[in-house]
This record gives sequence, structure tokens and C-alpha cells, in this order.
Amino acid sequence: MAAKKKVQKKAKSNSFLKIVKHNYFLYALLGVLLICLIILGVISQQTTLTGHASIETVAFMKAGSELHSEINNVENVDELTLYFGEEDVKGLTVLTENIPAPNWEFNGVSFSSFRISSTDNQKIQKIDLLLKIEESKLNQADISFGDVQVFLNGKDLGAKLSKKESGYVYYVVSSFELGDFLIGKRVTESSSPTTSLSIEEEPQVQQPLATGQATAQKKGFFSKVGDFFKGLFS
Repeated sequence: MAAKKKVQKKAKSNSFLKIVKHNYFLYALLGVLLICLIILGVISQQTTLTGHASIETVAFMKAGSELHSEINNVENVDELTLYFGEEDVKGLTVLTENIPAPNWEFNGVSFSSFRISSTDNQKIQKIDLLLKIEESKLNQADISFGDVQVFLNGKDLGAKLSKKESGYVYYVVSSFELGDFLIGKRVTESSSPTTSLSIEEEPQVQQPLATGQATAQKKGFFSKVGDFFKGLFS
């Protein structure tokens, strides 16, 4: 009987160990699935946040150097070049993102608006932008290639036409500041036509002659007539 009880206890302990091991496997599997879900959620959130933006992280750059990067998620912006100042740059983050509209008023045709910001603007001396606009958009807006403008905080930066290629028009623009940019064309109010007023000369009114002048003129006329007849009979 004692031996039988020992066998039963051993069988129970073995089954308990099997259950525990089985549960450990389930717990481990659930933990792996939970970690995968968390990772997928973080990736999805990062995609949502950066789907319309481009983030450039600068670990270290020497003073006076430049950094060229391609911009993929910002409308009409193809490339960005950063020029750094007289100090070394460490741990700088530059964000280029689409925005619905700039924080300043604009009257005209807008192709797109974007914002460039950084964790330390003083480190950036200048930026160059290469813009890329579809020719069809320009044609739809009835804007010629040379009329495209780029504005920063309401100021025209003077975009230069670079090239036309594969249905796109490229422009180059430089700026010494960061902020809200807008690509488009400003519409100015047409000035009222100037009308030239012609001043009509007033007709000269002949002033009446004085009595003495009129008498003198009459005498001169009759004396000439008398002299004429005198010449005939003389």
C-alpha cells in the first residue's frame, strides 16, 4: 500500500509539472505576442507621425560643414542642404513637415506649405532647397514657369528655375532663416488705371478796344481811302 501511494504521489507530481511547464509555454507565447503587438503599434504610430514629415538627426558635424539630404515625405520639396556656422554641431534635429497653411496671411495661388524647424536654429547658418513641382499643376493654375515664388514668413525669397525634366519643374531657393514656407504665386491688386486729363484751352475772348484805339483805327482806314482817290485824280 505504501508503495502504491508513492507511485500515485509521483504521478500527481509529474502531471503537475507537466501542467506548469505547459502554462509556462503559454505564458511565454502570450508574452511574445504582446511584445509583437506593442512593436507594431509603435511602428504604426511612428509612420503616422512621420508620414508627412522628414526628420534629420545630426549626431556630429564640424563647424563650417554642410549636410545634404533628400526629402521624401514633404510635398514639392525634393532636397534640403544645411550649412552650419562657426561651431561644431552635436545632437541636432531638423524637422521638415507639411502644414495646411502658414501662420501668416497670403493672397494668391498656393501649391503647398511646409515648415522647417530645428532644436537649435543658431547652429544653422543657411539652407538650400530644391523644389519639385508638376508641370500639370502649373498649367492648371495658369502660371508660367517663371512666375513661381517661394515665401518665408511672407517674404519672397526669389526662387530660381533650375531645370525641367520628366514632367516636373525644379526650382532652387536659399534662406538664412527657418520657419513657414509657401510655394505659389502672390496676386497683387491691380492698380486703378491712370487717366490722363487733357486741359482744354479756353477760347480767347477778344477784349473790346478802348474808344481812343477804335477812333485811331477808323481814322487810319479813311485816310488810306482818301489817299487812294487822291492818287487817281492827281
